[in-house]
Amino acid sequence: MRHASGVKFAALALTLLALLGFAGCSSQKSPTFHITSGIPTNAPVTGIVQGRLLAVGGPAPGKPRPIAGTVLFDGPDGSRAQTEVDATGRFAIGLAPGTYTLSGTSPSYGSGKSICRTLEAHVVLTSNGTTTANIYCQEP
Repeated sequence: MRHASGVKFAALALTLLALLGFAGCSSQKSPTFHITSGIPTNAPVTGIVQGRLLAVGGPAPGKPRPIAGTVLFDGPDGSRAQTEVDATGRFAIGLAPGTYTLSGTSPSYGSGKSICRTLEAHVVLTSNGTTTANIYCQEP
């Protein structure tokens, strides 16, 4: 009988170890964002900055037009994140709360060397909030 109880104990222990090993697995993925420098990849994402990269000005009527390019997010601690924008001009990125300076570039504007800006000097992102800020590339 001792042998049978030892086998039962070993089987129970293996079952518990297997369950504990699977307990840490999850089908949900953590939010991610493209980082170029400064912000650790495990930084908590607690707010969203969204908007559009737009060309403005040019020939009449001069309506804002979405353009493809890159949007940069300079954080309060000197960190920088970036995201690529397709021809719709739309972007959204998750970041930690703080005050950010947004800028953008586009190969369609100044050969990609000119800087596009928001109307406001800084954008404030709050915890669990969504902030909208468009970035404008002023054409002559």
